[in-house]
Amino acid sequence: MTDVSTSAGCGRSSLNSTTMEVAAGKVMDREARGDEVQEKRKNRRFEKTIRYASRKAYAEIRPRIKGRFAKRTEMEAEDYLI
Repeated sequence: MTDVSTSAGCGRSSLNSTTMEVAAGKVMDREARGDEVQEKRKNRRFEKTIRYASRKAYAEIRPRIKGRFAKRTEMEAEDYLI
């Protein structure tokens, strides 16, 4: 009977050590994720970036009325009014 209680006691201590290792791993993972977030914040860019040159080129060619894109027929109609 003493053997059973002794083995149960050893099992608990080994369980606690693995639990502590897992908890320590979780803390390290959380810290690593926090570091990644801080790094991304430092590298943010707020200036305008052009992702698609073809879209930019097409937008520059398209006709506009008061800064908004317009159909070509609307542009022709407005030219006749002026």
